Amino acid sequence: SLAKCSFVSHQVILVLSTISAPLDSFFEGGSSRLYRSADYGKSFHDISHLINNTFIRKEFGLLAGPGNSQQVILTGDTPGLDNPGGVIFTSTDAGVSFKSVQLPFHLAQPITFHFLNPEYLVVISIDGGLWLSLDFGAVWTKVHEG
Repeated sequence: SLAKCSFVSHQVILVLSTISAPLDSFFEGGSSRLYRSADYGKSFHDISHLINNTFIRKEFGLLAGPGNSQQVILTGDTPGLDNPGGVIFTSTDAGVSFKSVQLPFHLAQPITFHFLNPEYLVVISIDGGLWLSLDFGAVWTKVHEG
């Protein structure tokens, strides 16, 4: 079991608890729970239903935007040959709500926020492609192979 804590804003804390088991070389399985506190950690509420109880990766599964941003990205993987990529859940309100985005690739590393504009995201896929989003993960474009 692993718990990862992230301060999202001056009083909001998100905690991701995962129990994982390897399925193959790229994907994990298991279960995860997402908890949110809006009172500096005095109380936590299970908000896993906001992400459809999706298994969130234990490695780089919970990312918060630079500075005390309200932006949060959760990274999940959907194993199977019929799935072209992973899934991310994005939030612009410090985890009050999430939007699900099916990715056309699987992530090989954490998504990186642009240092000046946090709407711009970049990541490398497991096949070595460089992917770019200019709208906080809603649409992804492959900008470089290998």
